[in-house]
Amino acid sequence: MNCTQGDVAIITRPSIEANLGALVEVLRPWNRRPGWWWVRSLAGPLPSIDGRVRAIATVADTALRPVQGALGFGESRNAHAHTHREIVMERQ
Repeated sequence: MNCTQGDVAIITRPSIEANLGALVEVLRPWNRRPGWWWVRSLAGPLPSIDGRVRAIATVADTALRPVQGALGFGESRNAHAHTHREIVMERQ
């Protein structure tokens, strides 16, 4: 896993280009899909694949890159992992 609960992470390659580089807080694991997290956007609601905007969504761990401690945020176990996948927004 790239992230741990409480990390601040960057979305690396979302299915919606506008979400590229968005900062999110990793909230908790998504129990329906191992390797996925519930995340909260730190910049307000983001567009989702269903056309809505959402502040909380589910994202694959492989689509997230944790922000490093040098920036004042939490550290990551896999700091140099370069990964990507699509972001999938969960309907609320």
